[in-house]
Amino acid sequence: MYNKNTLNQEINNARNLVKLGHEVYLLPYGFASGDGVRSSDTLTDKRFLEMKDIMPDSSDRMVMNDITSAKGQGEDVYINITNKISEREAIRQMYRALGNVKKAYPKNTKGRIFLNFERLDKIIMYNVNEKGIATKGNPVVAISDN
Repeated sequence: MYNKNTLNQEINNARNLVKLGHEVYLLPYGFASGDGVRSSDTLTDKRFLEMKDIMPDSSDRMVMNDITSAKGQGEDVYINITNKISEREAIRQMYRALGNVKKAYPKNTKGRIFLNFERLDKIIMYNVNEKGIATKGNPVVAISDN
């Protein structure tokens, strides 16, 4: 079940995507099927997207763990990173996660991964092909209101 903090963070994440020109609809919390598979958090650009937050006290491995988990819930993934992980380490963890995804969810490898480096005020989007190879999909984008 949603708690107020989770919902507020997902609303903020959705706003960031809207600022970048994406069409975002928050989905109600629930189950996509009777087999216990949870639904995605949003419908973004007509694609299911799962959001995850890496909290300040989380380990760097949480990027890998959250991407792997999120790919089980949606085609696209949005990771809001609030800890001090470096961009380079986050990308390394993303590639490790893609290896896990190919094994765990072979039909759901393809999609987009948004890495939001909250403390750096930027989002980087990666397009991932069916082989699990990621390429930068857009330039680094600042998301501040300034």
